[in-house]
Amino acid sequence: MCNVETEKEFLITTLEMFGLEKNYMTGTGHFPTWERDQQANAKNKKAKTKKQAAKKAGKQDALAARKAKYQADKGGEAVKPTHFDLEPIRIAIKRFISCSADVRTEIRTMLTNFHDNVRDIFKDEDAENSFKKCIDINELAPKLLNAGLEIENPQNIGPIFRCFGCIEVEEGWGLRQPAETDEMKKAKLLLSNELDKQEKTRKEKEKKEIEKPMTEEEIDEAKKAEEETLQKIAQLTATCKPKAKQLMLLEESSISDLLEAVIRMADYDRLMNELDPRDEEEKASFE
Repeated sequence: MCNVETEKEFLITTLEMFGLEKNYMTGTGHFPTWERDQQANAKNKKAKTKKQAAKKAGKQDALAARKAKYQADKGGEAVKPTHFDLEPIRIAIKRFISCSADVRTEIRTMLTNFHDNVRDIFKDEDAENSFKKCIDINELAPKLLNAGLEIENPQNIGPIFRCFGCIEVEEGWGLRQPAETDEMKKAKLLLSNELDKQEKTRKEKEKKEIEKPMTEEEIDEAKKAEEETLQKIAQLTATCKPKAKQLMLLEESSISDLLEAVIRMADYDRLMNELDPRDEEEKASFE
């Protein structure tokens, strides 16, 4: 095998395996969360302005209110930064460095010790064990976790086998569930809190009714609070709802490809150890 890439091209190609966007050097993938951050900031600012306006209600005339709004909007619309964003490449490099020889050795040992469990995750459409390329390399980590393997930083499993094991994959298209967004994860947490709060309120209400009947005013307040809670739960439930499956590019591999990649990775680590210029005493002290 011959590498015909320049040093810079080789670096970028390697980091693309660890999450760096393709065409990063021409601006793709820069400031990936900028729009979402702006929306969140705008939402928080609007809520804060509403709260302040409610406190000052009746104390400002129409002219003063228009003046305050003008001052708030004077800054104009935010513009996405155009300078080179180093954060994506920093994150990719950090992921690459974390996949050390010790980590790779641990993964190889685990796959060897749990060979039967690993073998059973490679199943075809009929749920039968198969030697065909039937597992997307990016879905390997969750399947290994479900098989009972304890893996630290499972998101690095696919990149490790692609980078250090040169695992053979076959590209194809298939329907897959899109990954959960940060918004969905946050909504799930808030939904759990709201459901716990609803249950706690229900128990407190039952306890009060036993001790002392509620007045009409208390009943109306409780009903209003319950309606607000139900509305919030409905909104969070809608946000948490999984998105429809989408057609995605898959990189499918087989059990044979995985085992061969394990061997290639071991050969690579042994070669790197032999080429290490440090003497044996220094290597031992480093380890």
